[in-house]
Amino acid sequence: MKLGLVVVSDHVFLDPSLDKVKTYVEQRLRGSELELGFVAYVPNDIHAIRRAVYRALESSDTVLICGGTGASSLDLSIEALRPLLDKELELGEYVRIRSMENVGSRAYLSRSLAGVVEGKLVVAIPAKLDAVDIALEVIRELAEHVKEVARGVPHWGRKIVVEVLDEVIESVATKNMAKRVVEQNGSRIVAYLDLPLSLDDLRTICEASTQCIALRGRERTFVALIGIDGVMKFVEIVYEKYLSKRSLHHQA
Repeated sequence: MKLGLVVVSDHVFLDPSLDKVKTYVEQRLRGSELELGFVAYVPNDIHAIRRAVYRALESSDTVLICGGTGASSLDLSIEALRPLLDKELELGEYVRIRSMENVGSRAYLSRSLAGVVEGKLVVAIPAKLDAVDIALEVIRELAEHVKEVARGVPHWGRKIVVEVLDEVIESVATKNMAKRVVEQNGSRIVAYLDLPLSLDDLRTICEASTQCIALRGRERTFVALIGIDGVMKFVEIVYEKYLSKRSLHHQA
């Protein structure tokens, strides 16, 4: 998942060597699913901030704005971002409470904002490293979920295993769920099987997948998933535990 970074500072805009945020973000993202892509340094100017946000959204799954969130009349990141939001998320108080652990009541002098722009999570925070930590924590937890909800994936999330009647497996709702899954990028499988995989096996398949929906009836199973690990686990379980047994049975 790509992260776009917009650093708002007049000083850093004039001399990018003064920036500490980019290097810190790169360090914090090592070994995670997030990867830093787009980076821009902009002055405290509403139009420059908005242009940078839209440019970041073109190549990023989520955008982090650092700086320009203070109480000064020159701090304009919040004012630049708020009109762009399709939906605003209540982030400010959470960041403030967490920041008070480090800076005390001075946390009230900085503002934070988060919301959805074009189906993607955008977060604006102070350019303090402790605030960056908090923001990255929020982004890891929410960015993928925000993108899915914006695309119409139900609030129950990305992975679900349900035991249902066989008639339900053939329903329009099931086919719509399959459509939502295969619209995602990546390795994927959509399968209607004339055999009832166990619920434990379905859970194992879903746990290995990036996104998975599995329905099991009395006689059939429906599985829709993305992610190479889930695909490999699906093939392994279906072949070794079910299809190979059927082959041996037919040979006998």
